[in-house]
Amino acid sequence: MIHELFMLLSTTAPVLPTLDFFSLDVEGAEALVLSTIDFQAIRINVLMIEIQNSFCTDNNCEVRRQVRAKMALEGYQRYEGLVRASDVYVHPESRFQIPDSVATPKPIT
Repeated sequence: MIHELFMLLSTTAPVLPTLDFFSLDVEGAEALVLSTIDFQAIRINVLMIEIQNSFCTDNNCEVRRQVRAKMALEGYQRYEGLVRASDVYVHPESRFQIPDSVATPKPIT
């Protein structure tokens, strides 16, 4: 379903389609959903991705590692602690940058 939406947007829009905000909370399938998004075909300015749930409760969580690796590969800045149980990712060219006085991006790990 998500793939079809992105395909529709990318074939009907003359410029790169853009979403300002995308919240992803699918109880442990976040990495799977992210793998279906073509980040070269659509720009998502800000993503909020759940990183702690009943399937991912401690620091040794494979899905969390996969999500963080994917978002780093796509060039997004990661912020922790802004939203309980979620990471926030901001595209480097987004107009919605988070000021350093609010939060500092986490290094790519």
